[in-house]
Amino acid sequence: MNLSNHLFFTTSCEQALEFYTECGFGSVVSILRHGENGMPVRTESMRGKTMHAQFEGPGVRFFASDNDDAEPMRGSSMIFMGTSNNPLSLWERAIIA
Repeated sequence: MNLSNHLFFTTSCEQALEFYTECGFGSVVSILRHGENGMPVRTESMRGKTMHAQFEGPGVRFFASDNDDAEPMRGSSMIFMGTSNNPLSLWERAIIA
């Protein structure tokens, strides 16, 4: 079984995905936007923002979206999960980048 995280942003999902791509972690596989191609829009401020995105790279897969009512993380509730023969390789790449 593989588990995948889902990251919630208020309005900066696409910028975060671009950053992860620039770091060499992978790339966006698919992206749906609020208000495009018949997708619903709850508020006009969300039009064009990320409704659902899938990001993949070596040992990395997660989903992400913009939600204007997303709650900020509290405390140390963030978990980065990945699989690799070398568990530090992803962190080393992040530090070097």
